[in-house]
Order: sequence, then C-alpha cells, then structure tokens
Amino acid sequence: NIFGNATTWNIASSYFFAEGLRLHASAGRAVVNPTFFEVTGGTDEAVNSDLAPEKNRGFDVGVEVPVAAVRGSLDVTYFRETLTDEILYERFADGAFIYTNRDGDSDRQGVEVALSAQPVASLDLNASYTYLDATGPNGDPELRRPRNELGLRATWRLPTTATELSGDLRYVRGLYANQFWTGGETAARLPDFTVLNLAANHQLTEHLELTARITNALDEDYQEVWGYATRNRAAYVGVRASW
Repeated sequence: NIFGNATTWNIASSYFFAEGLRLHASAGRAVVNPTFFEVTGGTDEAVNSDLAPEKNRGFDVGVEVPVAAVRGSLDVTYFRETLTDEILYERFADGAFIYTNRDGDSDRQGVEVALSAQPVASLDLNASYTYLDATGPNGDPELRRPRNELGLRATWRLPTTATELSGDLRYVRGLYANQFWTGGETAARLPDFTVLNLAANHQLTEHLELTARITNALDEDYQEVWGYATRNRAAYVGVRASW
C-alpha cells in the first residue's frame, strides 16, 4: 500500500514479405516497485519508504532474413531503453541498508544478432551475439550487464541410434560489478570468461531415457559478481522416466 497505481503498455507487430523476409518491432513501458528488502533495508520498519518505483520505456526494431543454403534464418535487432528512478544501494547505516533512487536516466541500447541453421536433418546450429551499451546518468557503465555476449549451441541427433548430443558455449566480455570489500562503491571490470557445457541423451525404451551432462567442461575459473564463486567442472548422470 506504499505505492500508487501504475499503467503499463506494450505493442508489437511483424510483417512478412512473400520471399520470407520478416520485419518486426515492439515498444512498451514498465514499472517495477521496490522489493520488500529495499523498502525495509533488512529491518522491521520501512526505513526506505520514500523510494519511488523504477520506470522504463523502450523499443526494438529488426529484420529476419531466411538463409535457404543452410535451412535457417538470420535475425538482426536494434533495441533502446531508458530507465528512470533506478534503485541503487547507497550505504549501511544504523543497522539498515539504505537504498535511493538515482538522479537522471540510465540508457541501454545495442544490437542482437541471432542465426539458426539446419545444414542436415540431424544437426541444429544456433548462434547469438549481443552488443550492449548500458550507462548511467554520468556515463559510467551499468553493473552486471556485459558489453559483449556470444552464445553458440549445437544439437546432433545420431542417425542410426536414439542418441542426441549437444553442447553450448557462452563467452562474456566487458562485465562490471562492485567490489564490496572496498566499501561497495568501487566498480571494476571482471575478467572475460568462456563457459562450455556438454550433454547427451539416449532413449533406452519408449518411457525411459538415460541422461548425462558436463557443466563448465573447460573448468573455467570465473565470476559474474565480484566475490561470488561459480562452480568448477561437474558431471551428472541420471535417468528420466515419462508416462
């Protein structure tokens, strides 16, 4: 009951040409109220009751082009978003976490490229790349939003067996986060990282499937938030039943 009513909206459309080319666009506005923890600051009272909801507006426009040679498509999308009243952690005082609304607008814009292909009936390939320029009112980089992110995925269905092999790779570059042990105010760039995951499924019977996967197969030592470790290489084997 701290916050008033809000009206949000969104609209989207796409247009197909006879040769398979597709144009698409969308736009909208959203409102996000502060979380319970941000309002209370970890106490029994609403110490941050003056927080205003975050508001954003954005749009995207793109084109999808069929690629007949590989039985796939290429999609390129430009997007832009403006965030107002961004909620930020400010300090710890008198046993409470203090949050405030940031003055000015935070802008995010970039390009997404997605490619899908099926060169043969048993092989699916997907690739995606996102360039994101996310900055605060002073031009400083937004935290936990990588500048460059690349994703690759392949799925191969063995033609003579009921086995499926897959793998996905994620590469991240230009990611910033706060180094909390220096007071929580110092943002620094995290090292770039590449994570590879592998998986296999084999249909034993109509209702029984054997599964196996390896996460972080390259045993990459990386963090996505300063001070929070991620898992090393791990392997899993299991059985899945369906009826």
